[in-house]
Amino acid sequence: MQINEIDSSERLAASLVLSIQEKNPNIQMWTDEPPYGWTDPCPRTYFINNERPPWDDVDMRWALSYALDREAIGSAALGIEKGAIVAQFTFPAYPPLQALLDKNQDLFEKYPVTEYNPEKAIEIFEQKGYQRGSDGIFQKDGQRLELEFSGPAPWTPGPLTFPLVVQYWRNVGIDASAKLVSWAVWGQIRDTGDFDVTIVSPCASVVDPCRELDSYHSRHIKPLGERLSENESRWRNEEFDRLAEAVCRLLPGDPQIEQLFREALEIWVEELPVLPIHQQVRVFPQNTTYWTNWATSKNNYTRPATQHHDLLVQIVELKPAQ
Repeated sequence: MQINEIDSSERLAASLVLSIQEKNPNIQMWTDEPPYGWTDPCPRTYFINNERPPWDDVDMRWALSYALDREAIGSAALGIEKGAIVAQFTFPAYPPLQALLDKNQDLFEKYPVTEYNPEKAIEIFEQKGYQRGSDGIFQKDGQRLELEFSGPAPWTPGPLTFPLVVQYWRNVGIDASAKLVSWAVWGQIRDTGDFDVTIVSPCASVVDPCRELDSYHSRHIKPLGERLSENESRWRNEEFDRLAEAVCRLLPGDPQIEQLFREALEIWVEELPVLPIHQQVRVFPQNTTYWTNWATSKNNYTRPATQHHDLLVQIVELKPAQ
């Protein structure tokens, strides 16, 4: 791309594209300022195995959450110092869904999902009877507090974020480690529940909350060892199920959705079955040396994503540079 042999690319780290731009000013991204990329409908989320002790305890899940600096993790995924879009819930940051969250900010004040507070994490472990050993790792009844964080490889954000996340958890006394495996093996681990925590990018709602809520419905759960396709955290809550079903019986835009969603959201943020981390910002560098009229935030006629079907829309709209 730097020497004009490529016109467009699948996602790259923003830091890499910035370095290319220094040598080739014809390279552009979705925006000219952080986070530089387009917001994908699938936010980065850490799914906790809700059937595996000690993470079946809601307090322990909150401890995992308090230990993480989401802004730093999201920025690391982009390869930049700052500029991530932190996620409060597993919605993409799209206007109809963000409006629902904005109306419920009091719940996020009561349940501070995105708060980075390592001291609170340590306090929870101590309240649960854990004692810190000479190596800094908490122990209880002769067992160390261990956690394996699994994900796929090769995968662009993995090497940039996994060491950071593991270190955050080690900082609060967890013997955390990263397990990067092939995509096929990771899919098996994720779907059969053979993990403590794994990274998932849930792709459900983009306009209406039904699909996102339904993805956490307990009817999706199968016994550990059997493959499932949704609710990989294996979280169960009958009242949440009822509310999700009620939302999905309504047409998008029905005024009843707001109250039903609020009730479901309160259950979800209190129990925190998964950890929303940051919006998935994808950087698709585009070269204007030979072709112009690429989709950008200022020329927003379609998504810039090269892995989606509307890549064809963009290709037929390109204009020769000269």
